Amino acid sequence: MSVKVSSLEEIQIKKGLIKSDLKGMEQILTFKEPKASLSVMTHGKSDKYIVEKRDVSGEQKTVINKDFILSNLSNYFKNVFINKSPYRKVTETALKTGMVDNALHVGLVAVIASTARKNIQDKKVTNKILGFALLLLAPKLIKIAENKINELQAQQSIGSMKRLI
Repeated sequence: MSVKVSSLEEIQIKKGLIKSDLKGMEQILTFKEPKASLSVMTHGKSDKYIVEKRDVSGEQKTVINKDFILSNLSNYFKNVFINKSPYRKVTETALKTGMVDNALHVGLVAVIASTARKNIQDKKVTNKILGFALLLLAPKLIKIAENKINELQAQQSIGSMKRLI
């Protein structure tokens, strides 16, 4: 670790540079200027969140920039819950593609199937016959109910169109 030095003056210059570097590091580590110290330690990422303000007595204090933080939070929540919510997109596409109708249909079929299964597993013959009847007649009854509902909706929409005209 030998360094070639040509003169004593060179050593004194290097010593002065090292001392000034140490003083700068000491100032950062002792937080004499908190904003500058945090800026150096966080590589400038804390600059947005910290502000230096003058106190009533004239002292300069470092405080958190609450306005910036609140505006960032409000923008984030606005984007998540109002504009760009993934749940909103899913529900919109579900409504457009008829997934809600399909889910209701599947739910109705599941209820009928579980009721039929319970009746079929029962010891009484009448309940077994009722369970098999549910399995055979339920799909036809569901189709009839869907057709009736579609007809009613069509009639109501035609009626509302006539009222508008």
